[in-house]
Amino acid sequence: MDPNESRTAVPSPGGPEEGRSDRAPGPRSRAPGRLRAVTVLLLVLATCAGFAVYRQSNAFGPGTVCGGISTDAVQAALGPGRVSETLLDVRTPSRPDASGRCSVAVRHGLFVSSETSASIRVRRQTPAVEALAAADARLFTGAATGGASPRTSWALLPEHCAGNERVEVTVAGSADRDADRATGLARLAVAAADVVAARSACSASTPAPKELSAAGTPGPADFTGLCGLPGLAPRRNPSTDVRYREQATTAFAPLWSCEITDEVDGAQVVSFAVSADPRIVGAATDLTADAPAALGRGRWVAGTEDAVVATCHGRPVYFLVKQRPLSSAAGRLFPDRDDLWHRFLGAAGTAIGCEPVTG
Repeated sequence: MDPNESRTAVPSPGGPEEGRSDRAPGPRSRAPGRLRAVTVLLLVLATCAGFAVYRQSNAFGPGTVCGGISTDAVQAALGPGRVSETLLDVRTPSRPDASGRCSVAVRHGLFVSSETSASIRVRRQTPAVEALAAADARLFTGAATGGASPRTSWALLPEHCAGNERVEVTVAGSADRDADRATGLARLAVAAADVVAARSACSASTPAPKELSAAGTPGPADFTGLCGLPGLAPRRNPSTDVRYREQATTAFAPLWSCEITDEVDGAQVVSFAVSADPRIVGAATDLTADAPAALGRGRWVAGTEDAVVATCHGRPVYFLVKQRPLSSAAGRLFPDRDDLWHRFLGAAGTAIGCEPVTG
């Protein structure tokens, strides 16, 4: 046979069948399967991510609650999560006298969730300044005026708003009792007050407070000058030897307050407060016209012996002293009421720059 003649190989016994290839499938034959697997994986990841975003943020949720309060302000106070509302008695143009109550809640967590909620309500100013005068409050003034504690806050409506009202925010339940939410709660209270004012056509947008006063530090009561006021050294009840503690706000505007507590059981035994803000003092001033004189230029607020209004350079100033019975002895910590008032009016008046109140 010619050596250059092509030969056809004859398969050996047991070799591959005719027309069958021993080569592995090429890349093109595997690509559709890989593409389907990647697509399914991406869909699963996208679904999980969407579920996580939905559960742990307010994505796709409302932008405002309670008639116009930004959900950003709610989350600043209560933390990130899904925001919801419960409308209880919201004011509308057709219901201007409604109480303005609303509850907001933020749900947190991916699989096991928790909820933090707060109530928001509008209140008319009353002579009971002690409702505002928490000794642990951090205060703010400026375009917005109010105060905030770890679990509560309040903001006054602008002076030119009719009705002399304020907005209060209170964190409900027992969630995060150790969390200090003062800054966020202040922002939420101002946002709510802004909504109320806008509905009353008495205000433009009010900026949130940029900073709050420092919280007062609790410490042993100094009976040579209580609450940091030189001269506030009233005569004590001789029958009690219990140790007491004091805490006072670090600012005098829009109000100043201090409380004395029993070191053993924590019970409040004396509280003091002073305010010259016309929106706070106004309600009390209306009740002094026919009230009897107290000490010096002061007049009792009608219906109580715990509050006095006196003028300070022509402006009315509210002074509060509230005593409660002692748990460790009979009577009160300062049994001589006139001595207590005389010393407090003198010391507090001096602290805010008043001329002598008691002469």
